[in-house]
Amino acid sequence: MTANSGASVATVAGVPWVEGEYQAAPVQQQYSVNAGATSLTLVAADIYGGSVEHILNLTGAPTAAQNATLPTVAALIAAIPDCAAGNSYKLRIYGNGTSSGVWTVLTNAGSGTWTLTGTMTIPIVSGGPGFRDFFVTITNVTAGSLAATILSVGTGNASAAL
Repeated sequence: MTANSGASVATVAGVPWVEGEYQAAPVQQQYSVNAGATSLTLVAADIYGGSVEHILNLTGAPTAAQNATLPTVAALIAAIPDCAAGNSYKLRIYGNGTSSGVWTVLTNAGSGTWTLTGTMTIPIVSGGPGFRDFFVTITNVTAGSLAATILSVGTGNASAAL
């Protein structure tokens, strides 16, 4: 890469872009694992890491229903480069386990406001993890009024999809 010799510089999807220079593309899809087997509080890295899609695999194999509390909206916004109102991405959460219980996604009462829309349960399916798809949208990035929405858009069984 050559030194910037006065070329214009911009940020596109959180990645610096310098006219005439190659820059790495942003990560579009990310996978993470949380091995908690009992109710847990997720961190931003559990639900965000790719600009288009993030997959979280809850691998703790609980034997009964458990809760997965979202990170604070402030923590999520801080994790998203150049975050602005309207930023959105797909989140898929897998529930691994040995029972027919569920993970239930809960709001975090910390900094910022979550709006949860639709079914917030992820089935725990023996023989192949169940999953639920969500769209996460940042709706306000103004200090003191931080807000995001998580919208349930579908569910399935991973073994049936293969």
